[in-house]
Amino acid sequence: MWLDVLAKDASKSATGYLRVTIDTNVWISALLYGDEPERLIRSCKQHCKIVVSEYIVNELLGYLKQIGAPYKWRNSLEKLIKQICLLVEPDDLPVISRDIKDDPVIATATVGACDYLITGDKDLLVLRQVQQVRIVTPNEFLERF
Repeated sequence: MWLDVLAKDASKSATGYLRVTIDTNVWISALLYGDEPERLIRSCKQHCKIVVSEYIVNELLGYLKQIGAPYKWRNSLEKLIKQICLLVEPDDLPVISRDIKDDPVIATATVGACDYLITGDKDLLVLRQVQQVRIVTPNEFLERF
């Protein structure tokens, strides 16, 4: 079902006036539980340019492998994400977050010239903003847009 949601009009994914990076925890919540995170991803797909990096994609796929998602499904998901999102690769990782595993996510958003980093991670949310990137929860983003 979720692959169908992403695949629908994948070639027509928004170029969008806003650029957003969606953190791995939001992707996982959308895939496993739906509700607000799924609504967020659907909205961003239609109205924003979603920016990802190999780090985010690999973190997502690694988690899905851990919980037993079939390889074929994970492979299809990876192809769709790379089709609908802008893939960037940061050269340098800033040391900003109190959790070093969050720094590649911050770098993705800054290198991708994002307006927002959407996350549920408290270590990121406490920063509120890094350079031009505002860090918000899925609910905060949906309330604004």
